[in-house]
Amino acid sequence: MLKEREVLDIDKHIKEIENVIQLNDQIKARALYDELLECYGKCIPCFEVGTNALFVKTNMQWNFNDGVDLVDEDDYINDLKIILKKVQKYYDDLSC
Repeated sequence: MLKEREVLDIDKHIKEIENVIQLNDQIKARALYDELLECYGKCIPCFEVGTNALFVKTNMQWNFNDGVDLVDEDDYINDLKIILKKVQKYYDDLSC
């Protein structure tokens, strides 16, 4: 029963991701990104890898340590596009 509920929740999240991408709303995208990170960050391997959010977090640490100010621009719409593929694969794996 838990597996069915998980699949339904993941399907709901996939639809939310697609909707926010279509709206092109960075504020909603950031909120959804944070929600998804909390939900899937530990169960989907390399969840943040390839996202701009991870790049920005890393740059903040580098900037603090070496004083070099690298450009840090958030692009949560693109991050959701990256994460969408990972969540869809996770969904496919659970559905089997």
